[in-house]
Amino acid sequence: EDTHASGRAGIVAGEVDEGAPLLAWLRLFSAEARSASVRWQDFTAQAASLTLEAKRNGKDQFEGDFAARLTGFQHPDLSASELTLSGQGSASEDLSTINLTGEAVANGATVEADTRRRILDSIAPAAPFEAHGKALRTGLSAALSDFATGSGYTFSLANGSDWSLRTTRKLSATAANGAVFALTPHETQPALNVSGDIIDVAGVLTLHGPGLPTLAADVSDLLVNDEGIRLKAGGFSIDPWTASGLTLGAHLSELDFDSTSGDAHVQALGEIRINGRLFGMDMKNARLFGGLEAISGDA
Repeated sequence: EDTHASGRAGIVAGEVDEGAPLLAWLRLFSAEARSASVRWQDFTAQAASLTLEAKRNGKDQFEGDFAARLTGFQHPDLSASELTLSGQGSASEDLSTINLTGEAVANGATVEADTRRRILDSIAPAAPFEAHGKALRTGLSAALSDFATGSGYTFSLANGSDWSLRTTRKLSATAANGAVFALTPHETQPALNVSGDIIDVAGVLTLHGPGLPTLAADVSDLLVNDEGIRLKAGGFSIDPWTASGLTLGAHLSELDFDSTSGDAHVQALGEIRINGRLFGMDMKNARLFGGLEAISGDA
C-alpha cells in the first residue's frame, strides 16, 4: 500500500512494558497521513487523508482533534464517492475503545443493492394501490442511488469490534434526481442510530421528489434489519398523490407497519381520501374514516 506520513511526537519518560502498543510510548503526537487504500472491519476506501493531533489524558487514554477525507468509501450497506469527517475524540492506547464526536458529510452516496432491495421489497401494496407501490419503489430506488447527506455524529467502539454510530442533529439528504429527505430528531432520541446490522430511525420525517409522494410523519420508531422493516408513526400525512389515474391522500393519527415476520402487516387510524376509479367505481372525493388493517403476503 502507498502510504505517506509525517508528524511529531513526545515520548513517555520512564519504562514501558514489553509488548505494549505503540501509543504506550507516546505522551502527545500530531500527524498528517495519506494512503492509497484503507480497510477496517467492513469499511474500505480507495484513498484517504488524515490530520490528527492528540495528547495523553490519564494513564492509558488519549484525546484530540482530527479531520479525514475518504474517497471511494465502501461498506456493505452504504458507499460514497467522498466522505469527510472532522471532530474530537478519545481512544485507549490499544485502540480497543474509541469515542468520537463531530461532523460528517457524504457526496455521491448510495445505499448498496442488498440493503436497498431489503427496504424496497417490503413495499408491496395490494390492489388497488399497486401503481402507487411501484411508483414509490421506483422513486426511492433512484433517490437511494445517488445522494448527498450530512449531520453531526457520535461514533463509539468497544472491545475492539462492537461499534455504533448516531447522528446528533437533523439529518437531511438531497438526491441527484431531485428527491429531498429530512429527519428532525426528537429531544430524547437520535434521528439515526446504526449498530452492526441494525438501523434505527426516529424523528419528524419529510419526503418529496420525482415519483414520490409528499409526506410527513412523526416517526416514533423505524427499524431496518435483516428480517425486514418495522415502522411506528403518528401524525402521518400524504398530500394527494396520483398513480395510474387513482389519487390517494391520507391524514393518519397512527400508523404501524411490520414486515419482519415475512408478510407485510399494516394497521392505521385516521382518514384516507380517494379520487379516481376504484374496484370498477368512479370515486370523487371519497373519504374513509376509522381503522384500517391489511396483510400482504403469499396467498
